[in-house]
Amino acid sequence: MNGAADMGGMHGFGQVQPEENEPVFHAEWEGHSFALNMVTGVAKLWNLDAFRFKRESLPPPQYLNLSYYGLWTAPALFKVGDTVRAKNMHPQTHTRLPRYARGHVGEVVRIVGCHVFPDSNASNAGEDPHWLYTVRFNGRELWGADSDPTLRVCIEAWEPYLEPA
Repeated sequence: MNGAADMGGMHGFGQVQPEENEPVFHAEWEGHSFALNMVTGVAKLWNLDAFRFKRESLPPPQYLNLSYYGLWTAPALFKVGDTVRAKNMHPQTHTRLPRYARGHVGEVVRIVGCHVFPDSNASNAGEDPHWLYTVRFNGRELWGADSDPTLRVCIEAWEPYLEPA
């Protein structure tokens, strides 16, 4: 595949300047990214070729503006405290998004990490890891004004299930 990752012999990127006494990791998060990716690899949540393909499939502007370990760790779209809406979707195949949450607004209360996307994996389309979040919904948001006002429901929701509210 021709892409931004295939730079060998390309002109216009300037001279490679080796960094004297270069540390293995320039920042603590790079070490965390490396460790997380190694652990998920050992757990067989991805393989090396799939890992490389995913990084090399990034759009060139994104690929060329990320550091080496930045390519390893795509940032989560949402953060704790964000208000999100579960997409009102009706897939013909497997999904883990509960019907009762679809179209409703909740709050991200935890970022669980990147996990195999079950919708893709169930149909043998690959593991396709995505960020997984814990999203809390108020009972009245889900079941209307007659619901117990103290009721809260948390679900685990993959990033493709969510949109900013």
